[in-house]
Amino acid sequence: MKPCTITVAGQRVQLVSPAPTGRHDPVQNPWQDALPAVQTPVDRRRAEPDGRDERLHQLAGGAAQALLEVLQRRRSPGQAAGWMDEDTLPLVLAWMRQRDWGTTRIVSVRPSRASSRALEASLHLADRTGHFAVAVRLEHSHGRWMLTLFEVMLPPAALGQVA
Repeated sequence: MKPCTITVAGQRVQLVSPAPTGRHDPVQNPWQDALPAVQTPVDRRRAEPDGRDERLHQLAGGAAQALLEVLQRRRSPGQAAGWMDEDTLPLVLAWMRQRDWGTTRIVSVRPSRASSRALEASLHLADRTGHFAVAVRLEHSHGRWMLTLFEVMLPPAALGQVA
């Protein structure tokens, strides 16, 4: 497979699929070094005048975009396996099959540092049926960021469309 170049959080990243080796090789995480773990909840030196830490927004926005590309089948689920834990990936794949994500777009991303090594974000999404939210959690462990929570919150009227 030939390399693919994508843009994540304004930076060009080249994704390369390794040759099969019979074992699971890690896939490059497109936002792995975007936000190093720090010991304080918010690094005030890097915060915007409104108190917003732009690095949190870049990481959460890049993760949201990559996640949406998987759900829309524009990014291989095999790539997602490198940055999702073993509990989250099956949930994402189930939602990918159960809902039409083709017209879905990101309206806003609201990140919050949960701890020195975790980021939680609410994603405000919209599609042809209306608006809804997705909650995600990213945890920094062993030198990389992993998506460890994915929860879709649909309005009650839309729940009948998913099953």
